[in-house]
Amino acid sequence: MLRVGLTGGLGVASQPPRGCSHRWARTVLQSDAIGRELMEPGQGVYTAIADHFGKGVVQQDGGLDRSCIGEDRIR
Repeated sequence: MLRVGLTGGLGVASQPPRGCSHRWARTVLQSDAIGRELMEPGQGVYTAIADHFGKGVVQQDGGLDRSCIGEDRIR
């Protein structure tokens, strides 16, 4: 069985190359979407990030300030 993985830089929402079709794939894993879900309030990853980086990364609506985390403007 041939296994192929398509990746891109963190947060670039990698897309299939032109001409490729999801119909060939048995499993398509959208890691960006999974990562975003895990970073929602109430999830373990959310709690770990907020605990590690401090309240400065938590927005008024309770979500994480992903750009702040990415730019390392923490605390």
